Amino acid sequence: MNSSSPQQKLIPGIIRYPQMHLLLLSCCLLFSVSVTGAEADLSSRFHSRYYENIADEMYLSREFPSNLESAIEYYKRAIEVEPGRPGIHWKITRCYWVLATKRSGSQTERLQYLKEGIRFGKVAIETDSTNSNAFLWHALIHADNALVKGVMNTIYMRTQIREWFEKAVKLDPKNVNALLGLAGWYYHIPTLFGGNKEKTYRFIQQAEAIDPNYSAIYIQKAQYLIRDKRYQEAAATLQRVLAIKSPTLRNDDAEDKATSRQLLKKLKAEGHLL
Repeated sequence: MNSSSPQQKLIPGIIRYPQMHLLLLSCCLLFSVSVTGAEADLSSRFHSRYYENIADEMYLSREFPSNLESAIEYYKRAIEVEPGRPGIHWKITRCYWVLATKRSGSQTERLQYLKEGIRFGKVAIETDSTNSNAFLWHALIHADNALVKGVMNTIYMRTQIREWFEKAVKLDPKNVNALLGLAGWYYHIPTLFGGNKEKTYRFIQQAEAIDPNYSAIYIQKAQYLIRDKRYQEAAATLQRVLAIKSPTLRNDDAEDKATSRQLLKKLKAEGHLL
């Protein structure tokens, strides 16, 4: 009668066939790694979304001076913990666009914000090719860069910028900002190179029909009307901003109402209004 235990029976076999021992050990290690890897992936996803949510809240409260910079840092953390996840880079570009167009204190600072925004925008359209906002903000950051440097100095980019806006609209026909981007493109580009003010106002009308409570539409429209010396129409458009009761974006609405009052005051002071 053999009194050896089951463990003792196994030992001679493992010693006799060392490759079996290695195979068993490898299987255990692979199983351990797969579980650890799955847990690590889950942790990365959780932290990435956690940082992104904080950044989104910072962006929504961007009326506080430091919140845009904080939003950028949290978006970057979200990318660091989950590098391959799409949908974040365009948000960083958006932050830099706001900093460049509304928060920069000098031309040098504005160009630096634009440079950073362009860098993240490039990654956005490469890694998130079905996202309308990726193409929108990449186009917008390039378009503002062209305005700062002078349209004629960056005229070689005109077709590419327009195509990015068109791609954004194709991916989401109700993307109001993309329609406003196209409106701006046709307004600022010289007629010789494809500019067309009739198309500008047509795209603005489309945007109004989609979201009549989006105050940015009327600010942009009023600015174009003022440049075209259509002062009465501009004043009526600015009054529409002040009449909005349920704004699409709280932050922009407060800022745009202040801008509307300033522009109306300026139009009256210059004698353009009766």
